[in-house]
Amino acid sequence: MARYRRAVVKDNISQAFLDKSENEINQLVKSFYRFLCDNFIEVLKSLSMRDKEPDRRVTFRNPEIFDRYIEQQQSMLLLTIHQSNWEWLLLALSVKLSFPIDVIYKPLSNRPLDELMRHSRESHGAKVIAHNKAAKEILKKEGSFEVFLWPQTNRRV
Repeated sequence: MARYRRAVVKDNISQAFLDKSENEINQLVKSFYRFLCDNFIEVLKSLSMRDKEPDRRVTFRNPEIFDRYIEQQQSMLLLTIHQSNWEWLLLALSVKLSFPIDVIYKPLSNRPLDELMRHSRESHGAKVIAHNKAAKEILKKEGSFEVFLWPQTNRRV
């Protein structure tokens, strides 16, 4: 994993931080890979977590904002970004809310890794939906809590 997409990572960081020196860019690349390894280990850990554990690891501020929607069985759409450990956020939401959670994602090209991620995401009750089937699935839902994860791309917009 140490060299995974290294040129892309360095290029993206260089473009995001135009004012950084080569040495600072290299430090950011190193920090990114440290984060990526930590995140992968946390995904593996999530496979063995008991229901109370995600709740201890993730703190929500103002979780009562969901209560009104849950009581009324009203569907919700939560938009998130890939920051910190998104996987543990999903697990904690799955445990905290007594409401079905559907996750929209872009399947990974690496099939074994995709299966691992799907299993991890579904381990506490969430349902994973491929992004190309999302619109149809969401329209069928009633009284669900939708978590929408925008597929990442390295294309320039």
